[in-house]
Amino acid sequence: MIIINASTVSGIPAMLTNIKISSTVFRSSLITPGELIHPEIDEMSVMTYLSQFPVAKLDQVKKPLPPEEPMASGSLEGVNDFPVVNLPSEFSVNVVGDGYKPKMKITDPDGREMHHIVAEENPHRFTVTYTPQRDGLHHISLSLRDIALGTITPVESASRTVEVLPIVRLCSYPDRVRVGDAVPLRVEGAIRGPIEVVVVDATGGEHPLAVIEGPGKGVYSCEYTPKHPGLHTLNVFYNRVAIHGSPFPLRAVDRNNFFIWGRGISDDGIRINDTVPVYVDSREASSDHENDVKVKVVTDAGLELPVRRSKEGLRSTFIYTPTTTGKHLVYVTNNNEPIGQSPYKVNISPQTNSRVRAFGPGLEGGVADHQSVFSVETNGDADRLAFSIEGPSKTEIACQDRGQGAASVAYTPKEPGVYKVNVLAGGDHIAESPFVLMVDPSKPGFHPSAARLTGLEPEMQFVPGEPVPFRIDTRDTGVVDDAPRVEVLDKDLALLPINGSQINPGIYGYSFTPKKSGKYHICASLNGVAIPGSPFPVNIREPIDLSKLRIFGPGVDGPVKCQEPTHFTIDAKQAGPGAVEVALADRSGKAVAIDVLDNNDGSFTVKYTAPRPGAYQLNVVFAGAQVPPIEINVEPQVDTSGIRVTGLENAIVTVNCEQEVHVFTPDGDNTRIVITSPSGSIVEAVIESTDTGFRVSFTPSEIGDYSISVTYRDLPVGAPYLLHSVPDGNKAEAEYVVSRCGPPRADLVTVTGPGLGPVIAQRSTHVFIDTTSAGFGDIDLFVDGPTRTPIHCVDNHDGTLTMYYVPKTPGVYYLRVMFDSNHISGSPFQVLAVPALLASSLTADREKTESSFTTLSSGSSTPKTAPCV
Repeated sequence: MIIINASTVSGIPAMLTNIKISSTVFRSSLITPGELIHPEIDEMSVMTYLSQFPVAKLDQVKKPLPPEEPMASGSLEGVNDFPVVNLPSEFSVNVVGDGYKPKMKITDPDGREMHHIVAEENPHRFTVTYTPQRDGLHHISLSLRDIALGTITPVESASRTVEVLPIVRLCSYPDRVRVGDAVPLRVEGAIRGPIEVVVVDATGGEHPLAVIEGPGKGVYSCEYTPKHPGLHTLNVFYNRVAIHGSPFPLRAVDRNNFFIWGRGISDDGIRINDTVPVYVDSREASSDHENDVKVKVVTDAGLELPVRRSKEGLRSTFIYTPTTTGKHLVYVTNNNEPIGQSPYKVNISPQTNSRVRAFGPGLEGGVADHQSVFSVETNGDADRLAFSIEGPSKTEIACQDRGQGAASVAYTPKEPGVYKVNVLAGGDHIAESPFVLMVDPSKPGFHPSAARLTGLEPEMQFVPGEPVPFRIDTRDTGVVDDAPRVEVLDKDLALLPINGSQINPGIYGYSFTPKKSGKYHICASLNGVAIPGSPFPVNIREPIDLSKLRIFGPGVDGPVKCQEPTHFTIDAKQAGPGAVEVALADRSGKAVAIDVLDNNDGSFTVKYTAPRPGAYQLNVVFAGAQVPPIEINVEPQVDTSGIRVTGLENAIVTVNCEQEVHVFTPDGDNTRIVITSPSGSIVEAVIESTDTGFRVSFTPSEIGDYSISVTYRDLPVGAPYLLHSVPDGNKAEAEYVVSRCGPPRADLVTVTGPGLGPVIAQRSTHVFIDTTSAGFGDIDLFVDGPTRTPIHCVDNHDGTLTMYYVPKTPGVYYLRVMFDSNHISGSPFQVLAVPALLASSLTADREKTESSFTTLSSGSSTPKTAPCV
């Protein structure tokens, strides 16, 4: 008997068989579980059912996957979106899942990973503490480390970016002020949120201050004037929360009768071994108080420096000399009570290596509304010179370059008071800077600009051992009874003895005797204001005779080949004593390295190697006197006579018009051509080989001079060729017609412009022709000279025209301007074209250059360049 458990059969989801009947495979349920226990099912039916199992196949059913284990996750809680620099910031990390610990990564704006501390509160909560070191955006990311496996899984959803803010602080302010003096207050770092300042005065009264935002991001400023002596407190709130350190103390003292100033209380710029003064001016004649004024200087090591005192009128002068670097405190007291803003904090710096020196009346005193002037000598050390002035009024600075490393600096103080003139080289104070001076009130009827110094003409020569006389005339200044102040400084800025006396009322005579050659300076002022032209430079030279100076040798007499060493001799045996300065430069002004050897017999040997062929200029200065320049023609080592360039006959072309240049050369592989645009970029050109060389095509796209350089084996072939590109317009090569109303008047045509000379060979120039008053007529233009000179005319459509031309070679050219077949006034104009080597000396008088001296206006932190004229 077969027993069938129907519940077991019904637990099988689907038992299907594959039964092949008549070659047909079909799927069907043989007997349902319920039919197995039906009374009509006999044993034969069951056996028949079971006999089919050996050939039956179960359907492929996917095995169910085990349930996924829950992933570990984490989150950040309590993150401060705006932490503050140098203040700890804390937040929490929550971890979901067992067996995990957080791994934090905090990076600053530069991507550097920051130090942080992770403290465990319980297995699922941790505390992270970090201290940002700089402001800006910081990134916080969380990863979870599996303690058992050591794997690390980042949690992307827990990343945060925070903005670290600078610490809000009240900038330094005088902690001791006088009653009635305004105290400027400045708060920095308040990037997010307003600032409120409330002052509680010495009587308990509250004074909310008007706060002004700026200048700058996060900067707020205000001003407070104490009206009562005693302790005042400054309460500063940021987003209605007191900032770190608030409230701040401010002590106000009764006003006294003393005014303290001088370089000796400057916070910076004083150097070791500088002798610096502290001036204490009494506002009233009170000998009892004046005698009780004392100055004490204490180093950072607690040592007290010696202080010398002198008195003149109502002013007491205290002088000390620091001998060590570091912080010093200057105590100024009266009856043992601090006066002014005592103690003054002074920082003593090491001695400067800068050779720049400044001197003159404008650094010693002045008068309001009158120009103050001083001089600067760079002595070959002009490293980013800058000037700034601090004082009661904003003061503009004007700088005039005097050449040879010298400059004259002028400023006009508008208000009386103490001014501080800062002279910086390379960002640091030069010797004796800052210069602290007193500007007196303006005096009615005082005209210092009317004073004159005479007797020192530029062409005059002075020698050591002989007196140098000069006079000063003050008759028209309004203060004829006031004698000028005159000082003479040698080349080391040391004072020289000077003889002076009054010749007539308002006329004074002076003289000094220099002992050595060099550059001397006469500083002359009247009541603290520089006499026009002061400081006056005076060059003292040893007696020399340049006619006896001989320069000879293969290096100047030739022939000179490029890249071959050569030499020449400078014989000064008969010319007198003096140093020799030699400079050699090519056509473009690029210096050539030279070696000067002293033969110890009054002669010198100069060695050099010219790097490339062309014209060079030799400049020799002997004992401070310039020897006429010598031109040296350097020949190439290779023969370039077989190379020539065509297509450049018309040196003036129209912009955006294709130009074609032909280069004839027997060796095209070693010949190069480079075209440079007016902006300095290299122009792309189409180069095609020809039987005789190659053809170059290009289109000028800019207005101005194009330079075309041809080289053979890196040696230039001739001078760089120039093409002058002009705007498209009406053109004529030799004739241009301008129609005006009225009869022709050639005498009313005018010609102006740099093209009237002197001009520079191979450079474009132009003239401006005005026919507006000449009536109707034809105008003809011609340029005659050593070579054919094409011209290009542009109608300005207002009765004027501009004519461009390029003199190809040095020499004399004649510009003929004909109006109605008659020469205009001055025609033909003689124009001298000089080589480029002489261009600087001929154009220096008519070109303004920008000085290398940088100036600052008072109250400004941004340097600006002052044009030197």
